[in-house]
Amino acid sequence: MSVTTAEVAEIIRGVSTRVIDPGFRRLSPDQIHEKAPGDLVTDLDRQAEGELSRLLTSAGGGIVVGEESVHDDASVLQELPTAELAWVIDPIDGTKNYVNGSTHHAVMVAEVQHGVTTRSWIWQPQLGHMWIAERGNGLVCDGEPVTSNQRHPASETIEPDVPGSAQLLDLPDSAHPVAANRNVVRAVTAYPHNRRSDASLTWAEAHSCCGVDYPLICLGEQDVACWFHIHPWDHLPGSLMVTECGGVVRVAGGADYTARHTKQRGVIIAASDERSWQIAAQALEEN
Repeated sequence: MSVTTAEVAEIIRGVSTRVIDPGFRRLSPDQIHEKAPGDLVTDLDRQAEGELSRLLTSAGGGIVVGEESVHDDASVLQELPTAELAWVIDPIDGTKNYVNGSTHHAVMVAEVQHGVTTRSWIWQPQLGHMWIAERGNGLVCDGEPVTSNQRHPASETIEPDVPGSAQLLDLPDSAHPVAANRNVVRAVTAYPHNRRSDASLTWAEAHSCCGVDYPLICLGEQDVACWFHIHPWDHLPGSLMVTECGGVVRVAGGADYTARHTKQRGVIIAASDERSWQIAAQALEEN
C-alpha cells in the first residue's frame, strides 16, 4: 500500500480546512487546555491528529507517532526508530500562536521508514504555503523548487505578526544567555547578507513554531535556529527540508539528527550550512 506525495498534501489541506481553520481566532475557553504549565493543547489539535492518523494509515498503512498520542502513551515513541513505516504528526505546530491568533502555526507530517525520514510536509494554512521535501529530490514550496541561491516568493509572506515574534534584538551578545528552560530560544544569523559583516552572532526571537523557523532557514531568511527540546514531530519534517537544501541539523555533540534519536531533551541546531552550524555550536558551548 502506498500513497503519493500529492495525496498526502491533499489530506493535510483537507483536515486543516475542516478542523483547524474554522477555529482560528474563534476558540472558546473551554476548547483550550494545558498539558503542562505553558504547554497548550486545544480540542482541535486532538481532533485534527485523529483525522490525520485515520486518513494517512488508511491510505498508506503504517503506524502513527503523533504529538498528542505520545502525550497519552509515551511507549508509542519507542516504535519509531524501527517501524517499517511511521507517520509523525504535529497537528498544530505553534499551538500557543494559534490560540493567540497568530498566523504562525502549521500542520506538519513526516514519513519515516526504518528510522529514515523519506518525505515531509509543512502546511502553513494562514500563509497559504505547502512545503514538501522528498529525500534525494529536494524541497518545493507551492510546487516551486526552493534553493539556497534563489529567492522564493514565500519570502515575502512570512512576516512577524505578534509582538516580539521574529524581531531582531538590539542587544550585545552578552545580553543573550542561552537558558536551558526555553523551548525555542533564538534564531541567529552569521552572514553579511543577513545584516552582518563579520562572523559574530545576531540573536533574534524565534517564531515559537518549527513549521515557520525551518522554512525560513530554507529561504535564507535566517541562518540558524536552536531549540532545547527534540520532539520528532517538531523536527523531523523541517530537518529533512533543511538538509535537502544543503543545510545541516544536528544535536549537541555533532551527531546528525534522525528519527533514531529518541531523547526528547537536549540541544538541536539547524543551520543553512556547516560554517553557520559550527559558529552557533561554539556560541552555545561558551554560554
